[in-house]
Amino acid sequence: MSGSQQLRRFRIAHRAGSSIEDAARLAGMSLIEARAWAKDDAENPPPADAYRPLGAAYCASCAHLPCGCFDAHWIGGRA
Repeated sequence: MSGSQQLRRFRIAHRAGSSIEDAARLAGMSLIEARAWAKDDAENPPPADAYRPLGAAYCASCAHLPCGCFDAHWIGGRA
C-alpha cells in the first residue's frame, strides 16, 4: 500500500482532473505539501494501489478504480 488516506485523497482528486489547489483542499493538505507530492508523482509515478482509498471497496457507481468520486459513493471505506 502506498500513502496515507490524505495523500490518496489528493492523488485521486488530482488524477481525476482537479487542480493541485483544489485537490489539496479536498484532501485537507497544505498547498506546499500538495505541490511537492504532485512533483514527486510526476517524476516517479506511484503504483496503482496509491489511488485506492484505505479500507475502501470498489466504487459502487463507477465499478472501477480510481474514479475520483470517493466523497460521493465509495462503499466500505472511511470518509
